[in-house]
Amino acid sequence: MPIIIVPSPGINSIQDAVNIAQPSDVIQVQNGVYNESVTVNTSDISIVAIGNNVVLDGVIMTGTGFFIQADNVEIRGFKIKMYSVGINLSFSNENTITMNIITDNQDIGILSAFGNKNNITNNIVRNNSTGILGIQEILGVTITNNTIRNNRNNGILIRGSNNTITNNEIRNNANNGILMRGTNNTITNNTIRNNANDAILFFGLGGTITKNTIRNNGNRGILINSISSTITNNIIRNNKGCGIAMFSSSNIIDNNKINTNEGDGIFVFFLSDQNNITRNEITNNGDDGIQINSNNNNIRENTVKTNADLDIVDSGTGNNFVDNDCANSQPPTICSSC
Repeated sequence: MPIIIVPSPGINSIQDAVNIAQPSDVIQVQNGVYNESVTVNTSDISIVAIGNNVVLDGVIMTGTGFFIQADNVEIRGFKIKMYSVGINLSFSNENTITMNIITDNQDIGILSAFGNKNNITNNIVRNNSTGILGIQEILGVTITNNTIRNNRNNGILIRGSNNTITNNEIRNNANNGILMRGTNNTITNNTIRNNANDAILFFGLGGTITKNTIRNNGNRGILINSISSTITNNIIRNNKGCGIAMFSSSNIIDNNKINTNEGDGIFVFFLSDQNNITRNEITNNGDDGIQINSNNNNIRENTVKTNADLDIVDSGTGNNFVDNDCANSQPPTICSSC
């Protein structure tokens, strides 16, 4: 595992080191400010900051900090600022972006397009336009243990399948916390708070939203327009809109705590049929607890109490209500405690 030091005799820049690197090499970058854009075309190398003040500075907010055009590349420990894009992973696979501070870039902190199985972990992504953007059907990307905050648009925007967002803190972004579109994506164990719009927008087919804490966002906790998805074991509270707004069918909403949101606890929109809403605690919301405007849904064993308007409203047909604990509903025969 040869080590290349930056700077060293004959190597004045990170790009100089990358140009001579071979697979399995480690490039160690010493403290300093590097005003360059680095393009990586060699697979299986690591580029590692040595010290606490290794800065890649684009100065005028154009270009890209690191443009990875290879596979299995590691970028670790840098502060990357003042580019158009901090790190671009497009058309590359199985890379690791870890322990970086990616800040004050004009457009995107981390960009991935047409890339698979990239791992973005333990970074701080802040003060960009979009924090992390994954487009063009990325597959199998893992975004874990990052702090994504104070970005001027969305914290995370992903279009693709089989991607995972887990154990992140996503807060104080000026639009949505997470916007995710695709098949079989997973959002789990995140704290998503104080974003200006929705905490999570979830579109597509399949997928799971579980064990997240979603609070104090400027609109809805979760907007779901995804068929056959599961929303379970989340804490959804103190959001300005609905706790959960559903625009799709055949989903499971189970065992969530949905409290003190300013809108409905759960709002099921027209044509959102055959959903299962079970075992949720839905209390102290500013409108109805559950409002159903669609057909043939199964609503069972929920605790729905002390909501500002009605606890449960059924405006559809063929909906099945069993063993729900509530105080007032329309029609009044829905609740087992009535």
